[in-house]
Amino acid sequence: MSRFNRSGTSSHSEPNSSERSAFAPEYEPVQLGSSSVLKPLTPPSVSNLTPSTCLAIGEFKELLRQYRQLDDGITTRLNRSFARSRALGQSSSPSLLSSSTNSASSADLGTSTYATPQPAACAAFWRELVDVWIGREEVVRFCIKVADQTSSPAPAVASTDQRLNADYTPPSGKQDRWSRAENTAETLNRQLHNELKVESIIRARSLDAFKSRCKFFTPTPPTGPEGDRERAMWLGIPTPAARASQQGAPLP
Repeated sequence: MSRFNRSGTSSHSEPNSSERSAFAPEYEPVQLGSSSVLKPLTPPSVSNLTPSTCLAIGEFKELLRQYRQLDDGITTRLNRSFARSRALGQSSSPSLLSSSTNSASSADLGTSTYATPQPAACAAFWRELVDVWIGREEVVRFCIKVADQTSSPAPAVASTDQRLNADYTPPSGKQDRWSRAENTAETLNRQLHNELKVESIIRARSLDAFKSRCKFFTPTPPTGPEGDRERAMWLGIPTPAARASQQGAPLP
């Protein structure tokens, strides 16, 4: 069973930035400690996400590697769609050459040099990119929650006499284990937060490729938090979650 809702629609209206794509994130509730949180479901081509995946950094990075390949797939399909539209004469062109003469050679020259995909195609590809980006960011945010919920082993409660003894220290073996666990947790948390920065870099590459093809397209994000996130993605600036991570604040 697909982990994404891929139900089709018979509508042929031009898509807008608020419509869902085949990559729109889906969620399922999971229990983390005493809290119930929503876990994002990954696309069929990406490994399934579980809380244990978040705690195994190698598995987590492999999942993100698979997820990030979708960017390449979308931009490749955009290029193919662009070439297909151009071959069918459906691309728009600001070139004066194509309007000043009916010769096939000059029309080809103007179209191949300046043509852009149809607005509906740009809107659909933009929606797919945004949904993939949101899905990946949600995976990272979920794993940060998992890491925060997975606390280090708590020191054993000392007896009253031990607490009153200023010279008391835990046995060296336990102290070493606590120290190692704390270091491991800190390293994992730092690596997870760093992935939000990596996401910004990867989005910038895909955004440049998209804007080079859809030069005259501008999205219209909705109002609210999701619109703020999409707007940040379009402008190529850190999303609210990435900014909170940089500032050490709880993720929104």
